[in-house]
Amino acid sequence: MVSFFGYNQVTITGTVYNKNGQPLQNAHVHIAHKTTATNANGKFVLTDVPNGKQKLYISYIGYVALEEDIITESNLVIDRQLQPDVTKLSDVILRQGTKVISETANVQVIKSETIEVYSNQTLGDALKELSGVSILKAGSAIVKPIINGLHSSRVPIISNNVRLEDQQWGSEHSPSFDINAAGKISVIKGASALQYGGDAIGGIVVIEPNFIKKDTLTGKIISNGASNGRGGSISSSIEKGAREGWSWSILGTLKYMGDRETPRYTLSNSGNRAQNFSGGIRFATEKYNFNAFYSFYNTQTGIIKASHIGNVTDLYQSITNFQPNVIEPFTYQINAPKQEVQHHLAKINFQRWLSNNTSIDFQYAFQYNNRLEFDIRRSSANKNKAALDLRLTSHTFITDYKSTINNWNLKSGFTVGYQNNFANPETGVRPLIPSFEKLDAGLYGIAIYKLDNATTLEAGVRYDFSFIEATKFYLKSRWLERGYDSLFSKFIIAEEGNQWLTKPRFNYHNVTANVGLKKQFHHEMEGLIQLSLASRNPNVSELFSDGLHHSTGQIELGNLNLKREQAFKVNATFIKEWQSFYVQINPFINRISNFMYLQPTGFETTIRGAFPISCFLIFNQTTT
Repeated sequence: MVSFFGYNQVTITGTVYNKNGQPLQNAHVHIAHKTTATNANGKFVLTDVPNGKQKLYISYIGYVALEEDIITESNLVIDRQLQPDVTKLSDVILRQGTKVISETANVQVIKSETIEVYSNQTLGDALKELSGVSILKAGSAIVKPIINGLHSSRVPIISNNVRLEDQQWGSEHSPSFDINAAGKISVIKGASALQYGGDAIGGIVVIEPNFIKKDTLTGKIISNGASNGRGGSISSSIEKGAREGWSWSILGTLKYMGDRETPRYTLSNSGNRAQNFSGGIRFATEKYNFNAFYSFYNTQTGIIKASHIGNVTDLYQSITNFQPNVIEPFTYQINAPKQEVQHHLAKINFQRWLSNNTSIDFQYAFQYNNRLEFDIRRSSANKNKAALDLRLTSHTFITDYKSTINNWNLKSGFTVGYQNNFANPETGVRPLIPSFEKLDAGLYGIAIYKLDNATTLEAGVRYDFSFIEATKFYLKSRWLERGYDSLFSKFIIAEEGNQWLTKPRFNYHNVTANVGLKKQFHHEMEGLIQLSLASRNPNVSELFSDGLHHSTGQIELGNLNLKREQAFKVNATFIKEWQSFYVQINPFINRISNFMYLQPTGFETTIRGAFPISCFLIFNQTTT
């Protein structure tokens, strides 16, 4: 009788620690097809590991991953020390002081090193570094990000935990943000970050400031020059960091650019200026922290002279000749047509830790945006008077509650916002956007559950209510032409000559939701899938536009018949990382009902010149 006895599988235990001997909790340990994570004492156990030569892989955020060959002939005890990765350490410091946006979403990050390269450019220019993100340019300094084919109101921008409210509905209105004030920029493709709103049909951009926890004083100066425009910029910042107690930062940026040039001609009146400032203070203790922040964004942007044309014949010739009909020598002067934008943002935030695993945040934010657009005036008396003067004031109050219970991470909160837009009637020109008031309220809840060390589930739901009321004059001929007489006669409150004075009012109720799964497969390889439902109400431009849209050089007509957009999106992501590069595959399908868009309908000649006409319409769209 012959018998065989052997050990085909073994058990491996060990400890993972840093160079100071401190244990590293939640370090990822991988041997063969077995994975686990270390406990609070840095210890791990892997059972049923196959016999023979195997790969040991240990990784931890902010540390150099360890990879080596081991022989598993019997039970082993493996203790390993990880070394800090200086290339990732700054990102780790930032993460410790910021919110986790989404556990199962496809989040792409631009770090400070890349941001500095774009110091003389815009937020949109920097974002095009990311896959799936392109840009929409309406001028040298007017750049907006496009995420999965969508932009403007469909891609909210969150700066320092405040949603920018800067009349972002215009495709040629670039975000009122100084790129030099960003420490890290994150982009989420899809309606995943429900804490910021439920209308991110395209995606969301989250900007976080520099966050230094070490007790140190740092400063930097970045200077840039550009041959095209014959100008440049200078940005200077000083930051005082501290783990506890007081910390502060200040930043200033100046930009000065002249006309841009092509190989064949000068783009006359395309210069721009910027004078930006931001500063913040923070006081932190073990149980609570308080921070206050203020930023001032001030720009002057020239609009190419040739975009405003006197008659239809000149417009046709400009299109067919492939060059502007106005070409003048290079200059630094910015004349009409031009835009001047000022944006003030102030916020205060208080965070209280109720226990080691529970916290609550309160935040109030104030924003004031003043947009001036200057036309070429026939009368010299009105030369310095803006043709459009919009003054948008926004107030927002936010409360967020976060708690961790065993394998559950729970987040909930509510938002209340009020806006008032004043369209100055003293311009002497019918305003493109009327005066309006807007009230918003939202409530959300998000639950994240870790099934095991490699699998995470996330689900969230949000409800939003919105009310908007505008005060607007309509030409009677335009009112009848748009078919409003039978549908919206209740909005008419007075008659003045050939115009109706109206007060359109609209209420919207929206429910949005998302569910997602993240799975860690092997080493630095993971997959994510997310299903999301998003809703976006018509913005003020889509509803009420009625006149010349300055920098696009076209007459735009809103549509009171518009309904809310609803998007259902399936978004999958596969990521494989190596030490020097990574591969990411991101298929998606986005089905949008009641998609709002501008449809060209013809030309119109006014006392201000000849301009194409476009109207807002809706249709159903699918993007992939």
